[in-house]
Amino acid sequence: MSARLNLAAALAIGLAGAAHAQNRQPISTSLTECSVIFTELAELGTRRNKDQTTIDAALASAALFVVEARSQATQENVPDPYKYVQSE
Repeated sequence: MSARLNLAAALAIGLAGAAHAQNRQPISTSLTECSVIFTELAELGTRRNKDQTTIDAALASAALFVVEARSQATQENVPDPYKYVQSE
């Protein structure tokens, strides 16, 4: 599970960087979007009766993206990173 989680996080962070270059949106926004995607994947997995390990991995990834989005928002000098990420 740990290797799968690390791979998912690395892939999404890489894609977030590409999205930043292409869309000119803040990286924190891209990371927040990744969190939403992984949360939706977990919900879809639940509806499709996927194994709990897979669902937990998606939720853990979503949580990591939120943490990284807040950290990135801080680096982007967002006044209230927590509120900013929650509103994205």
